[in-house]
Amino acid sequence: MIDELLAGDRAVLAGVAVVIGPGSYAGLRVGIATAQGLALASGLPLRGLPTLEAVAAAKGPGDYTAIHPAGRSEYAALAYRDGRPTGPLRVVKGAELVGERTVGEGAEALGGCEVTPGERCRAALLALLPAFAAPGSDELEPLYLREPPVTLPRRARPA
Repeated sequence: MIDELLAGDRAVLAGVAVVIGPGSYAGLRVGIATAQGLALASGLPLRGLPTLEAVAAAKGPGDYTAIHPAGRSEYAALAYRDGRPTGPLRVVKGAELVGERTVGEGAEALGGCEVTPGERCRAALLALLPAFAAPGSDELEPLYLREPPVTLPRRARPA
């Protein structure tokens, strides 16, 4: 898919941008690992942006709550005033967001403004462009809302 997007010419890349979460555990792990591998193999800088910042960048200035599905009928939510975050990242049930001015994936079902994954990705890239011009760290830390639902394997029981 990456080669298809680039028409086989990776030389056109100046850096690698990735959204770091919140999002699904597996999706974040795969996306960040792919971005890290591509950046390392190509010798390119790597920069990341939180999902809700990408949503806000896609929406632009204004007063709203940026949201992203968090599973279990919940959403990651962050309030913005004049396009700037005004409070902590919170996890809320969808019903609690009805009546709020929401933007993001799933917002349309709550009476808000939908921001598609494609719009979010384009906005993240544009928001990160200045970061590629300045020196920075290529270290990225995924932003998880909760511990993943992973368990340790059962030990073999003695016969």
